[in-house]
Amino acid sequence: MSKPFNIRFSGLSLGQHKFNFNITLSDFSDDFKVEDALGLDLALEVVLVKEINLMHLNFSLGGCVLLPCDRCTNKYSQPIHFKEKILVKFSSPLVIDEKDETHYMDQNQIDIDLRPFIYEFICLAIPMKRVHEKTSDCDQESIEFIHKFADSGSGSGKDPRWNILEELN
Repeated sequence: MSKPFNIRFSGLSLGQHKFNFNITLSDFSDDFKVEDALGLDLALEVVLVKEINLMHLNFSLGGCVLLPCDRCTNKYSQPIHFKEKILVKFSSPLVIDEKDETHYMDQNQIDIDLRPFIYEFICLAIPMKRVHEKTSDCDQESIEFIHKFADSGSGSGKDPRWNILEELN
């Protein structure tokens, strides 16, 4: 039985081969949990170019990730697009070198698991600031609640504990 994101390259002829995958949140286990994602609806195209002792993998990932908004905590759909190229070299004994974009595999291996790559690409494609595109799309009740408590601090907006530092000048 083949695994969902494995490509069996041992029987492939030399040259270019295309593979398409649909990715949902349920495709990932606890080993590859996409942080904060509430849902995934992604399409992945992998172009594998097989040569005698190496392979080129060209990834093109696109779709939407359902995330909680950092501003109002409601769910929103974040479009993502990501392209990456990885060079896979076969060696025996296995070489471990993480200095470049090269992935090394034992020459007796017959397939490649794409899940670690897919997980990394999704994590890199999700922006650090996760908010609705427009503030008006946020839950206004939550925004008002936040502003109410942000404005309820001291009248000057300055923390009085820092006043001693101003006397140092």
